Amino acid sequence: VSAKNDSALAQRLTDAVDRAQAKVVFAVAETAKANKDYAEAKAKAVASTAKYNAALAEYKACYNDAVTFGVEASKLPPVVTSDPLAPNFEDVPGATKA
Repeated sequence: VSAKNDSALAQRLTDAVDRAQAKVVFAVAETAKANKDYAEAKAKAVASTAKYNAALAEYKACYNDAVTFGVEASKLPPVVTSDPLAPNFEDVPGATKA
């Protein structure tokens, strides 16, 4: 580029910078939205895990009470302690999906 004032080149460069800045603003906004969505989903998952763990503790207590009262343990459903958020978590028999 020569030392002369090239207003067309300057305008093209300004336009390119403006477009790049617009893409940065968009990417930052999308990242913020994704982070918010992730935080909400994670909070729901943590809350679900806490509810599951509370229900499991209650089930175990009831199971133990039944055994205490002479119920044959082999006829009771098994106590499952796997993580419901794990990818290999099996569906509960008889449960329906929402």
